[in-house]
Formats: sequence, structure tokens, C-alpha cells
Amino acid sequence: MKNLLRAVPLAFLLGAFLGALEGICLLFFVDLQFRQPALEMFGMEWRHGLLGVVALPVALLVAIVLRLPRKTPADLAGWSFLGISWLILNMWIHTEVYRHASVFRGQPLLILLGSIAAVFILHWVFRRVTAKTTKHAIIVICAGVIFLPVKAQFGYTRATPPPTAQVSADLPDITVVVIDTLRADHLGLYGYSRKDGEQTSPFMDSFAAESLVFENCWSQAPWTRPSMASLHSGLFCTPAIPSAPSACFKKKSRASCLTGLGGGPKRSCTPASTDSICSGLRTRSNSLRTAMRASSSGT
Repeated sequence: MKNLLRAVPLAFLLGAFLGALEGICLLFFVDLQFRQPALEMFGMEWRHGLLGVVALPVALLVAIVLRLPRKTPADLAGWSFLGISWLILNMWIHTEVYRHASVFRGQPLLILLGSIAAVFILHWVFRRVTAKTTKHAIIVICAGVIFLPVKAQFGYTRATPPPTAQVSADLPDITVVVIDTLRADHLGLYGYSRKDGEQTSPFMDSFAAESLVFENCWSQAPWTRPSMASLHSGLFCTPAIPSAPSACFKKKSRASCLTGLGGGPKRSCTPASTDSICSGLRTRSNSLRTAMRASSSGT
């Protein structure tokens, strides 16, 4: 218990250092546009430091079960730091590189096993370093926790400069309300009705009665992230609608066909020819709607 309490400051410091490293990666490699990079990174350091402290009991339990080194506070803090690093690294790889593919096959499995081996190797290196020069290691970590946010504040340049266009004060304010995964074919304003007479969207129906309603509107992508990116950037994403959706509905059920529309590689939004993409989406969406109606009438 004494080692666990003595490991708290070091675990917080290592967690803060991990937050600084992740913040630098997000800033310079992912190109997130922070308004105040230093403040954002100090916030990440604080949260990751608390996470490192919270993970200490878990690290102690795992060390006891697996009979891992745990004699010194540095051992426990090292396991906490490397465990959180392993989770964050695999989360980024699994979501951003392999797009939630199964981790039990091919390259994702090799990376998972390799990262586990790296945890034990790095902990062995960490023990040797802290055993010889604990104070020097702490000084280096503290310097990194302070230097990296300062480097981000004064050394970061945005890849995309902020817009400089002047906005007229006479333009009205516009509020965009987005409802994710809302089915238009279950809204009263699009003609949906229940057998028991209950209204599914009374407020939206009354609002639509006094508004302009688009009856043939299609999302830019079949999943949330690229669709929201198109909404905010004005750029079209690569359409994922199959070229012959009618064949899909003939061979499969409606549910499996619509589920299949979300498959395939997830691509980022890129500038493209607006006219050609609009034409392609219009042609494919019309054939898809015809296939859905034919499937509905056949069932």
C-alpha cells in the first residue's frame, strides 16, 4: 500500500507527459486547429495525469496476477503509464487506420501482439533508467510536460489559414439543427402515418407546415463523420451507394442491403467536381429509391 501511495505523484507526472505527447501528435500530425494550443495541451495533461492515478490500482492488480515487478513506486507508475499508452495507441490504430476491423486477424492482430510485447520491453527499459537516475528521469519528464505545450503555442502554424472574408452585419443568424440517424420515412411531414393514428413527429410537422420542405434530399455519406464534414466544409465525399442497387435488393433483404451501403472504405472529404458528383448521386439515388419501392410493394 505504501508503494501505491508513493507512486501517485509519479503516475500523475507520467500521465501528464503522455497527454503532452498525444496533444503534440494531434496538433502536428492530425492537424486539429486549436485556438490556444498551450491551454488545450495543459488541459490534456491534467486529464491524462488523473487517468494515470486512477489506473494505479488496476496496474497493481495486474502486476499481482501476472507476477510482474512491483517492488518500487516507479514499477507501478510505469505499468500505469504503459497500460494507458497501450490503450490509447490501439484505440487510434483500430479506429483511424483499420476502421473498426476485427483485431483477431491479419495486420491488426500482429500490431496488437507487437504492442503488448513493446509494453514489457519498455517497462524493462524504464526500470533500468529509473533505478540508476530516478531524479534525472523525473527532471526530464517535468521538462517535457512544460516544454511541449510551450512549443505547441509558439511553434504551431495552421495548415489551413483562418478565413479572412468580411461578414456583413445585415445577414441573418442561421441555426442548423442536426438529428443523427433520423428516418425520414417515419416522419409525418413526409407522409408517414400509424394505424393507431398516433403522430410520430407533431412538432416537426407543424413547423414544416410553415416552412420550405425538401422532399428529395440525400445525405452526403452513409455514416456520420464524413456527412458532418461535408456539412461544415461544403466538400463532397466519395459516394458509397452501389452502382446497381436494384440488383442488391433482388438478391438480399432490404435490411441487409441498406446495411451494406455503409460498408467499404471510409474516405475523407476531398474537393471534387460538384456537377459530376451531383449528377452521379442523383442518378444512383433515384435508382435506389425505385428499388426500395419495388421491394416494398413486393413484400
